[in-house]
Amino acid sequence: MLQVSPSAAVLEPSAGKGVFLEGLVKKGFTNLQGVEIDPSLQMPAGVPVDYGSFVSWSPGRQFDAVLGNPPYIRWRDLGRSQKAELQASPYWGSLLNSLSDYLAVFIAKAIDHLSPGGELVYITPDFWMRTQHSGPLRDYILSKGAITDVVSFGESSVFNDVSSSIIIFRFIKGQSQKAATVHRYVGPRNARLPVLDLQDSQLFKKTRTTRFRQGEAWTLATSAQQRAVKKFVHWAAHPKNKRLRNVGEGFDIANGMVSGLDAAFRLSDKEYKKLSEREKLATIRVTKASQLLPIASSGTTRYIYLPDGMTEKDVRRNYPQIMGHLDGYRTDLDKRYGMGRVPSFWEWSFPRSASSHFNNRRKVFVPCKERMTCRDRPRFAVAPRGAVATQDVTALCPKPATKESIYYVAAFLSLDEIATYVQVAGLMKGGVAEFSERPLSRMPFRYIDWDNPEEVRIHDEITAIAKIATSKRVATKSLLVAIRGLFSQLGLP
Repeated sequence: MLQVSPSAAVLEPSAGKGVFLEGLVKKGFTNLQGVEIDPSLQMPAGVPVDYGSFVSWSPGRQFDAVLGNPPYIRWRDLGRSQKAELQASPYWGSLLNSLSDYLAVFIAKAIDHLSPGGELVYITPDFWMRTQHSGPLRDYILSKGAITDVVSFGESSVFNDVSSSIIIFRFIKGQSQKAATVHRYVGPRNARLPVLDLQDSQLFKKTRTTRFRQGEAWTLATSAQQRAVKKFVHWAAHPKNKRLRNVGEGFDIANGMVSGLDAAFRLSDKEYKKLSEREKLATIRVTKASQLLPIASSGTTRYIYLPDGMTEKDVRRNYPQIMGHLDGYRTDLDKRYGMGRVPSFWEWSFPRSASSHFNNRRKVFVPCKERMTCRDRPRFAVAPRGAVATQDVTALCPKPATKESIYYVAAFLSLDEIATYVQVAGLMKGGVAEFSERPLSRMPFRYIDWDNPEEVRIHDEITAIAKIATSKRVATKSLLVAIRGLFSQLGLP
């Protein structure tokens, strides 16, 4: 991807063992400079290397190109000296904060070391192209030049023991941003091949994305995909009240409760049946992410959930079989975190949003993380009545003023168009969609005009079909087609 001539001045700011430098030497490059923080690592003979931190490095000159694989380290995993160095840098507060990844300073500083027209080519994870706290970095990049090419490896394996979605991007300093070329990898899942030729149609599919803009997340979706999403979002706006157009305006969103050790609190059917009637009342029904399907769920699992405010003596006297069960996990239970408190070993670590989960209102559950590369749609399911969500599930509960049935809600969120929206405009990290409160609240939702009898009829028919799916515990292809046909009667493009 590097397009400068072999005589160009090229910098490798995270040289490691000199793999990139050695490759450049073999390609005939003669004006190289490496920077490496670890002095024990040896570089190719004849290549000048400055040993020290790139964050504080001052070369006194600019380069025609920067090439490399910068470190990806979360703030919390940095050493004390590295944090202090970042906080003393000119980027702190404007481009960097305690939510930034270490690679951000390597991108910004590399750009500053480029001469006009210079090229930056890095291999990195792709999360910084979308996350909110990386917004200042994206804006800085576009204020200095343009991204011309992105190679996206998706969920393919690029590095050993690294599960991130990896990209290679090319930036040119001083160039105006236009539509970027996207080379989407479509080869074997293990991408560590001897040769990766971007022109090989068996390995890469070439597309174009829309122009990256300041103040926005960057997506690698094609222009056609982005237009389709915009059209869908526009349709979903309420026909009478344009303010009602997303999930957050009509639904409360609650993260699942955290037990801290599911294995200890989960009961098999056999174990549950052996409990006394009093002990059975100290259990709840939980629906896990593994039990969710589009529209429907496959059932619930019994979990121990003891009343608050009891001493260990009280619990042992009133719930002897439950305590006998928990005693087998005592060592691991005592090691749990408690979000600002130390829970007794029979208590859940963090029963967050408990009032939302125990309000006896019908809800839609969705896995808080959904690997979209393995599914054609996210699993928004009608939760069984009284079921509780734990940490792998997020719950949506209609607000009192929301009149749409919970079945209609699940049906809408199971449309193909929602899957496309999530992949194009949702919060994606690699091939994984995150369904926490913020991205869920922003999702479009088609509210019904309750003064329109035709829309009410369509709502009721969609509800009836979704009820069939939940009763059968599966949404068959024919049911999904029928649901989409009814949404088409509401004008679904």
